[in-house]
Amino acid sequence: MVKQSRITGKLLFFLPIITACGFVSATGQIIILREFLVLFYGNELTIGLILAAWLLWTAMGSTVGGRCGVRLARHASLLLALLGLLLPVSVLWIRAARIIWAVPTGEMIGPFAMVGIVFVGTGLFCLTSGALFGLSWAGLAAVSGQESGQPLLIYLGEAMGAAMGGLFFYFVLLPHVNVFHAALLIALLVLVLTGFLQGWQGGLSFRYPGTLGVVVLGSALVAGALVHSGELDQRSRQWQWGAGLLAVRDTPYQNLALLADLDQFSLFANGLLLFSVPDLQTSEYAIHVGMLQHREPRQVLLIGGGVAGLLPEILKHPGIKRVDYVEPDPEVIELAEEFLPRSSTAALSDRRVLLYHADASSFVRTADSRYDVIIMHLGDPVNAEMNRFYTVESFTRLARILAHDGILSFAISSSPDMVGPTQTRLLRSVAATLRSVFPGVLVIPGENARYCASHRLENLTTDPAVLIQRLTERGLDLHFIREYYLFDYLNPLRLRHLQSLLDQPSPMAVNRDFEPTCYFNGLAVSVGQIHPRLGEALLALAEVGRLLFWITVGALSVGMVLLGRCRTRRGSRVIGLNVLIIGGTGMVLEMILLLGFQILEGFLYRQLALIIAAFMGGMSLGTGILTVFSEKLTRPWKGFVLTQALLSVFLLGILALLHLFHQDLQASPPVTRPLNAIFPLLALAAGILGGCHFTLGVLSFSKLSGYSAATGPGLYALDLLGATGGVLIASLVILPLYGLTATMLALAILCFTGILTMLGVETPPRCGKWLQAIV
Repeated sequence: MVKQSRITGKLLFFLPIITACGFVSATGQIIILREFLVLFYGNELTIGLILAAWLLWTAMGSTVGGRCGVRLARHASLLLALLGLLLPVSVLWIRAARIIWAVPTGEMIGPFAMVGIVFVGTGLFCLTSGALFGLSWAGLAAVSGQESGQPLLIYLGEAMGAAMGGLFFYFVLLPHVNVFHAALLIALLVLVLTGFLQGWQGGLSFRYPGTLGVVVLGSALVAGALVHSGELDQRSRQWQWGAGLLAVRDTPYQNLALLADLDQFSLFANGLLLFSVPDLQTSEYAIHVGMLQHREPRQVLLIGGGVAGLLPEILKHPGIKRVDYVEPDPEVIELAEEFLPRSSTAALSDRRVLLYHADASSFVRTADSRYDVIIMHLGDPVNAEMNRFYTVESFTRLARILAHDGILSFAISSSPDMVGPTQTRLLRSVAATLRSVFPGVLVIPGENARYCASHRLENLTTDPAVLIQRLTERGLDLHFIREYYLFDYLNPLRLRHLQSLLDQPSPMAVNRDFEPTCYFNGLAVSVGQIHPRLGEALLALAEVGRLLFWITVGALSVGMVLLGRCRTRRGSRVIGLNVLIIGGTGMVLEMILLLGFQILEGFLYRQLALIIAAFMGGMSLGTGILTVFSEKLTRPWKGFVLTQALLSVFLLGILALLHLFHQDLQASPPVTRPLNAIFPLLALAAGILGGCHFTLGVLSFSKLSGYSAATGPGLYALDLLGATGGVLIASLVILPLYGLTATMLALAILCFTGILTMLGVETPPRCGKWLQAIV
């Protein structure tokens, strides 16, 4: 009875603390991910690096906390207060990263600096979070002994708090306050809770005045910062963007930052330059090269860039009857109307211009018009959001709404004369993809490589005299698209040189939604500009065929089975190995859901919070269900294996669903599904399986000799290490090189192989025969 009273007392002390830890950790992860996405140009693959650093630091903190938990458990509330304070500090540090690492505004951050910024930026916060988990688990386990169901409540509390934090951020904070204000509110909430817990726990604040001092001083600082949060937010944004920053907006699609330098205005979206105005040379080249390819353009579709000066250039052509302008983010127009010169937005009032606020892919899927010219002004395919506009599927949809003599025109960044190997690979990938849909493709060299495509090759011309005649007939008085420029752009020697690069004999894979070759090639170009040898290394990886990839997966599977057959402490070895595998699988699956949503819908920046919250909510639900019934689970090993088998099938099911959703969007008319609700539900189910698997692993381990208070934190660290390795390898190599389908199949194979390692392990009665029967 006395022991049970001690367990209850410790539980009432640790459970609120670890729940608050999960709350602030989940909101912190969402906030820090969003801040890093802006810093790293919206490249979703950097999510893998960020999550890897996050998980590695948390695993280290959990290990240390588990080993020191019995001695330091009384300081848990102090760690919670520090964790709350570290959240706004981390936001400020990320925004100051360009100053600290001496990276000029708008310049791409190098890979080594990127790694340093990520690991330093997440270090203190994640070490504290992990230590608090390990300390709480070990502190409660030391009292409850072998009764593993009690310490599992720590895992439940952490996951439950994380779910509540994600939902609170998505539904309460995100629609009403900016990110820095949200970080301050969360910090104050945690500090107030810490002070309450100190008073509620019978005067612990008098025995440990350091915690009380941190709470009081921290609360005062955060409250003062909240009063001046607007000024602090603006100042910290200026660290990131410089003194010329006019405005910053967080939208469902992206983070927008508008900068001014004398009479020049530049708009950045997730850190990437969207456009600059006035920039007459870019505007004329973006519009008139494609428009002059058409004999008599009347109806035009413009995707992006209208307020960057492109609309007025289109309207200069006398035969224009209608221009459909698609700008997905309404904030782009609002910023332009508020800050840019009237000349940038005047064309929106023209009766021939129709403005549509819709995702460009969705608009094209449902459009019923036929366009003479379609102009895309969206930027290079350097991330999943941009890559989806340069795929076979996207070009096929554009071909459907392009008139029989119509022209599709867009540009990819390129050097006018000297094109390196990484840049050549990107240009070839785009050309190969475009040619797989359009019989007629012309690539014109210049400051950017201008692609023109049509249903028939004869619709395109390389004769500058033809374009000059059309220029004259239409009475176009242009500054940069003039006779001598056209002769230069269409110089036969330059055209042949570029064509020779595009027509190299080595085959080039086309770009698809779920096999984003342009995405990888764009990444190689960016990395190669920063460090040529890294670009060469990525090119070498690109030459590695799929056969070697599957050989590697097979070798890993064989290695896992052999490792599982080792006799030394086989039961604990197998449990640890499979916790490691599923840790990596779960995190890669979460990342695939994020990427899949971005590819299919295109507004991950906002949905990221809900998908992560649903995943963590599923983990808390799975852990909670099994924790409640932990005393009745006489054969946790059986459930451990069954859960892993279900996860293997679940991976294949998600792969099938992704392809189903993808096919629905290609149908005419497309089949619409509430993907913004379906993807969080899939994340919820994945979290449930992950939570059940970890819980059953701990319960199975408790049946073996060698179980101790440090076992839970140790398994948690293994889970996080598996997640770290999984997201690093998947995000940097497998996903961009081989796509979502290959990644999901490889995960399913490794999960099933993990089941094979359990054959013959010493288990409770009859489980061994049952396991062999199902395998």
